Amino acid sequence: MDYDEEDDYTLSFAISFADFLNSTFILNSLKVFEIGGDNGILRDYMQRKYKCSSTIIDPHSYATCIEQDVIKEEFSKETDVERFDILIGLFICHTAEDVIISAIKNDKPFAILLCPRPLCVPNNQSYSNWMKYLLSLSSTIQVKEIEIKNEKYHILFKQ
Repeated sequence: MDYDEEDDYTLSFAISFADFLNSTFILNSLKVFEIGGDNGILRDYMQRKYKCSSTIIDPHSYATCIEQDVIKEEFSKETDVERFDILIGLFICHTAEDVIISAIKNDKPFAILLCPRPLCVPNNQSYSNWMKYLLSLSSTIQVKEIEIKNEKYHILFKQ
């Protein structure tokens, strides 16, 4: 697969996130539901390296790297997640809350790599307040801090 410069930047996040996912959940046996899959780079990397099955849900997806399931809809708390083993999201911003609520309601593991940019944090709140709120949704949510491109990022997850 050929990537342009912007894709190479995204690929570094996809690799770090996918490697975390595999070390925590063992991807090759899972049906992955990727929320906000955008260009498909994360899915492509996970399928090539970890041989997992995945579906993207994103109304704006232009995933062309692999020709498999892409659902062109918004994800919501009511989205049917029953056929999937895990919900994941890479920089899904405002959708993070819905993913966490859906995963908890449906007793599904999840992992979300949060975007710390102010534009991505809902309701003009601080990143730290947003994190506290998301963590308050369930006592089962864990946090992992990782470094990507010399910056610290947080992954919220539940096994």
